[in-house]
Amino acid sequence: MPEFQELHDMAKDHLAMSRMNLIIESEIMSKSFSIDEPLFEVKDGQVKICSFDLNYGGEPIMRSIGDGRTAEYRADGTLKVDTYA
Repeated sequence: MPEFQELHDMAKDHLAMSRMNLIIESEIMSKSFSIDEPLFEVKDGQVKICSFDLNYGGEPIMRSIGDGRTAEYRADGTLKVDTYA
């Protein structure tokens, strides 16, 4: 059975790999959807998802609200935000 220090080291390695994966995946998503804004930020040691526009063909089609929800852009440029989660 692994000792505490070994488990601790494995957890640290897993966290480091997850952070690297987050950076890589966010770069892929940014390029795929022409996102010019940061997708996440670190505040007080915690990762927070930012609000950002998803673009298609150079036009914004949706906005990530930042709490896991998205809102569609209407033809007039306003956001259609559902009140349900």
